[in-house]
Amino acid sequence: GPYAASLTWTETLTNGAPITSYSVEMCLLGDTFVEVYDNKERECVVRNLQPGSTYYCIVKANSAVGQSVPSEVTVYHSPPAPPDPPSKIHLVESDESSLKISWDAPASPGAEILHYNVCFNNTVTKCADNEFSAEGLNSDTQYKVRVQAVNTVGPGIFSPVKVVVTGTPLPPALPGPIQLLSRGHNSLKLSWTGSRSVKCYLLERATSASEDFVEVYEGNKTQVKIGKLLPNTDYTLRVCGVNSAGRGPWLQDTFSTDSVPPPPITKLNKSLKENELTMNWLVKDKLQEGDVFQILRSIDDDAFSRYTRGYHVSTAPPCCPRPATPSKCG
Repeated sequence: GPYAASLTWTETLTNGAPITSYSVEMCLLGDTFVEVYDNKERECVVRNLQPGSTYYCIVKANSAVGQSVPSEVTVYHSPPAPPDPPSKIHLVESDESSLKISWDAPASPGAEILHYNVCFNNTVTKCADNEFSAEGLNSDTQYKVRVQAVNTVGPGIFSPVKVVVTGTPLPPALPGPIQLLSRGHNSLKLSWTGSRSVKCYLLERATSASEDFVEVYEGNKTQVKIGKLLPNTDYTLRVCGVNSAGRGPWLQDTFSTDSVPPPPITKLNKSLKENELTMNWLVKDKLQEGDVFQILRSIDDDAFSRYTRGYHVSTAPPCCPRPATPSKCG
């Protein structure tokens, strides 16, 4: 059968020393040979095999002198077995007159599952996939369901009975993936695919510095912009749907804000004398350590190109709140 194999072999030459026992070793492809039998009889039954698998077998003879060299390798193909019972039968959707159930596909050793037999309300229905729908039912009524998988060997064992009820509200399913639409140094704009039967969505955020999630949005939109964030920071965001049955599962992802952009240049002054251009300017806000000034130029309406390598900004002393930034180009 698929879980056991009966092996026999012929008596070998003793070479003068009586044979005390035979050893049988087996393994799957890629595994190490393991002894499964050691006795005087020239036959054995090996149990606990995996259905639909290929085993390699060798036999050795033992005497008081020692052990013989192994026999030639024998290949044994265990036949496939019927499927195991399906598991995790659960209610997917339900209203007053219909419902939909689903289940996890069982193990089907060595053979492909062909279909499922669903016994619902004492009627058996064949299903190609691992879900079943029923309509025209009575409201607020219990129904018993069990499922059986069928493969090329035959039908497996029916699952335990699952009781489902019409009109039972279910929490919303998991929303679709969170997508980043745009980001700034203090904001993130997100969207996600909505799920059915949702009254509203909850959106929460957390940072690596604080693992506690904080609610930032509650509403029925699936596109939200979150403000008042810190620049150059990773934020973990999660969203779920809510309805009268409660809160659905959380969908989570991580996004980062941009760095703070440099402040704009104001009051640009310039003077041109012969072939020398002198410029000076003011900066609207406080500069950050590492900010760089760059000067671009265009000749005869050509594209702008960088003219200087830039001036790096360092922190100014208290007596000088803003570093001087003159530039002379020749």
